[in-house]
Amino acid sequence: MIIKERGVPLAIRTLEALARRISPNHPSFQLIKSDLTKRKAGLRGEQSLDYYLNEPDLDHYSIFHDIRLSVHGHPFQIDSLMLTNQFVLILEVKNISGTLHFDQKFNQLIRTTSDGREEGFPDPFSQVSQQQKRFQDWLHTERFPRIPIETLIIIANPATIIKSNSGSHIHKLCHANRLHEKVRTFENRYKQDVLNIKGRKKLQRTIIKNLLPASIDITNRYHLERNDILTGVICPFCSARPMARVHGNWSCPHCSTTSKDAHHQTIEDYFLLISPFITNREFRRFTGLQSRYVAKRLLAPIPSSGTKKTTVYSPEH
Repeated sequence: MIIKERGVPLAIRTLEALARRISPNHPSFQLIKSDLTKRKAGLRGEQSLDYYLNEPDLDHYSIFHDIRLSVHGHPFQIDSLMLTNQFVLILEVKNISGTLHFDQKFNQLIRTTSDGREEGFPDPFSQVSQQQKRFQDWLHTERFPRIPIETLIIIANPATIIKSNSGSHIHKLCHANRLHEKVRTFENRYKQDVLNIKGRKKLQRTIIKNLLPASIDITNRYHLERNDILTGVICPFCSARPMARVHGNWSCPHCSTTSKDAHHQTIEDYFLLISPFITNREFRRFTGLQSRYVAKRLLAPIPSSGTKKTTVYSPEH
């Protein structure tokens, strides 16, 4: 049973907004595009795993996708978590093509591409070990019983070749199509209930209650100033900007496309890149509108607080 669905992560939506609103000449533009490509590949890998997690024989598991919690002030993220009364299984998904060599002597992952290039990645075994420890600490902090926690590294791409110089951790690694086989191994190992039905439901509620929003520090990573963020309503057809407000529509001066709601993406970009709050004046500055009355009408669907000139709009209200 899926308790928390997998959505498009905030980091991806933020990077998509950045890619729309940063000049291609900005020194960080290519890094932004590269980071966006990698994160989208990771999401596709996680989504491919969902096919195997939706099988009927896993209906008795409580499954959480893309969760972020904090223990002792340290946030940690888990791609997918499977919960039963007997044990917890943490899944870390890697969507990397080519030949993967897991070098456990030096704690690194080396990818060899089809043209022979080598590229290093952080050691996923260390990564899931840290997730395991932090989730165990989190359970202790929330006063839940000590339940066995297992980890699996899932290789999403079925064509990826896996190699390792040691067999000590290799049982914690598999292609996605072997997930059910691995799960059955854990089921045979853990027969005794640690949680009863009431305790498991309480744990489910506690996880959901304590979820943290994902975050990405775009200012420091990409060395951005506020004036680096390009303003104006972007044409949904040709991506030109700024569109002009003409007779109740947004009109693109480049391709003549008209739209009634092109400002919706502009508002979302503002909330992602600038601030979770916006005023009428700031909305007019960011869109190029002149009329505060038109701006008020366009902002009306967004929850607000305050009155008259002190009105602030935010989806978080």
